[in-house]
Amino acid sequence: MSTDVVPVTAVGGHTRGNPAAESDLTRPWPWPRELFVAVENYLVRPLGPTPRRVLPPDPNSAPIAQVVSTRGELDRLVARRPPLWAWAAFVSSLLQQHNRVISRLRDCASGYQPRPGAPLSATAYAGLASEATHRIAEHRVHLQGLLRGPVFAAFVNDATNGRPIDPSRIWHIADQLMGHHSSLLSTAEMCIHTPVARGAAVLAQDTSTLVVCPLVSFSEFIVTLSHQVAETRELIAYSQGRPIAVDCPDLVIGFPRGLNERIIAQIKRFAR
Repeated sequence: MSTDVVPVTAVGGHTRGNPAAESDLTRPWPWPRELFVAVENYLVRPLGPTPRRVLPPDPNSAPIAQVVSTRGELDRLVARRPPLWAWAAFVSSLLQQHNRVISRLRDCASGYQPRPGAPLSATAYAGLASEATHRIAEHRVHLQGLLRGPVFAAFVNDATNGRPIDPSRIWHIADQLMGHHSSLLSTAEMCIHTPVARGAAVLAQDTSTLVVCPLVSFSEFIVTLSHQVAETRELIAYSQGRPIAVDCPDLVIGFPRGLNERIIAQIKRFAR
């Protein structure tokens, strides 16, 4: 991720825009431009299901499934099962589950916003931050195993080749993925909303930046996959019955360069 910063102050409750703050532990981490824009694009508004068309529609082609944004539309899609229905149903489930928690994601996009209550000491918050980094690391491993494992591979092969698929298989995979999202969102809320003593304010702000990154990565994955399904939908009309695979992206959870190391340094300092 780029370390270019946005020249904005008082975003998410603290000042950003000074590159020197990257190494100054008395000042919060300056948000990279790429992360700032991604948070604005993916965590502030509901995700939409219909990207702009690349190819003109073929008026003579049979109906082809597309990603939908409501449960009623999804039920009709599964009942009718037009070409590409399994992929469209899978992404629709991800998108709808994401959009159901958009208000919580929007809260996280605001950055460190502590709720009223007794503040944690620097040592106690350092423990919480350490727990959050370990949780995120575990989710990265489990997500990689899920998307590279046999259950998802079987779904991809069957959906690509038009083999029968029980909808319960689709909901199982979608719910597993969004279960990770739900846990990551709860971890982010824990770090972002916990009040801390003044001495730990910078650690809290930096940790809040870190825990937002997996949420951005998840939203980006859903949007990219939705676009891939839309592109495949357009190509199917011209494929003359040949199978066309959806190019499923990787779900890569990345962080701005140096942020992890900076947080670890603060955790070690407060743990002494």
